[in-house]
Amino acid sequence: MAAGAGPHRAFERRYLPGLLAGGALKDVADETGGAPIASPIFSHPDFERLEAEGLSHNTTHTTQAVKAVSERARA
Repeated sequence: MAAGAGPHRAFERRYLPGLLAGGALKDVADETGGAPIASPIFSHPDFERLEAEGLSHNTTHTTQAVKAVSERARA
């Protein structure tokens, strides 16, 4: 099997956008004193790595999304 291939990589590619969105929403809620956001995914042993990996590949879109959510949370 080629490097970077396999069922876990396909899973990560499919669910990475949701991980980023969930992580961004949780971070904004924590930073602004908003309602706590809880999910079993946040306790997954690879969550932080996957979130960081996704951020490194999607910096512009993630930054724009976090800014939009932050602005709404503060409004």
